[in-house]
Amino acid sequence: MDRPNIRAAQTGQRKLRSNANDKRKRTHANGQANKLKILERMIVAGGVAINMNVNIIRELLDDKSTYQNYYKQAAAEMRNSWPANLAQARGQADNWLFPSYFCEIVFGVLVPGTDNKPVTDCDGLPRYGHCTVHIDVEVIEKLASLFVRDSLYHYQDFGETHNTAKEDCPAEDACIWEDRCDLALHKCEAQLVPSLADRDIAKLLLQVNPDKTGEDTFIEAHIYTGVKKAMIAGIRLSVNLTKPEHKEIWAEIEDLAKDASLPISSI
Repeated sequence: MDRPNIRAAQTGQRKLRSNANDKRKRTHANGQANKLKILERMIVAGGVAINMNVNIIRELLDDKSTYQNYYKQAAAEMRNSWPANLAQARGQADNWLFPSYFCEIVFGVLVPGTDNKPVTDCDGLPRYGHCTVHIDVEVIEKLASLFVRDSLYHYQDFGETHNTAKEDCPAEDACIWEDRCDLALHKCEAQLVPSLADRDIAKLLLQVNPDKTGEDTFIEAHIYTGVKKAMIAGIRLSVNLTKPEHKEIWAEIEDLAKDASLPISSI
């Protein structure tokens, strides 16, 4: 299968790796080697996840659907359309970054791991869905590329604002899975400073904007084609459900996950 997102991400591989080597030397020279070690350990222990609402996950686990991206969901009337201003901005950004194949890209985030629990017990971005659905790493290696930040804001900063072609943007802003530590260092080097507490390093990789508007902090994952049940590595309920119907669906999800021998957890 041709994976155009991976081909595109590989164009900057040499530059990303070279720059990462320079950044590692600089980080060591600045006395921040331990913080770099923690950052890279979180990346290696991490994974990719997509936040989905409970009704979508129930359909997935029941083998009744494949999780597709927004455009295919909207075309099939499986979800409400975005507001016009967001739809226009997102459409421009996606067409700029994924020309000719933006309808095939499913978005996720890189979830940093920890030393004291499996990554499937970690939360993604709950504002996008009740549950964090962790994707099997073998799938990610084959189908996913990574991007340094929310691509909508990247487009607004580099593409729309400066009227620049995609090719004029930093090639090292994207990578394949094996280069994820290099991309994380590219993103975070300037923030690895003495005043940064070790406990806050994970926030450099994944953090919801506190006022719930504007750009969240994350490394964006681009998965080519849809997500099926067999691709799921674990499910975590990332919010407190309040609606009775949602609680009922979650109970069904717990049973379906148990039948499929999938790790499942909740906050």
